[in-house]
Amino acid sequence: MDKRILAIFDGEENYAYRLMEFISEKVNLPFEIYVFTEEDKFYSCARIKDIECLLISENVYRQEVESLKIPHIIILSELEQGSASYQ
Repeated sequence: MDKRILAIFDGEENYAYRLMEFISEKVNLPFEIYVFTEEDKFYSCARIKDIECLLISENVYRQEVESLKIPHIIILSELEQGSASYQ
């Protein structure tokens, strides 16, 4: 059985990869982690792969994401201090 997919989509490449490393090191998840920093690559993959959980920056979030039927979507938002939170 294939591992489920956890996708991270953020326009800031360094942040996206640091988040992936943090999640990979801290938690033993039954997920394969995909990182996207470009909109066209994210949507191309999301249309052919079954993404179970999506962590997406509010800066790249579009209403079209809802049509992808991803069961769990967490929108990461920027706080004034530059740290992220989730909704």
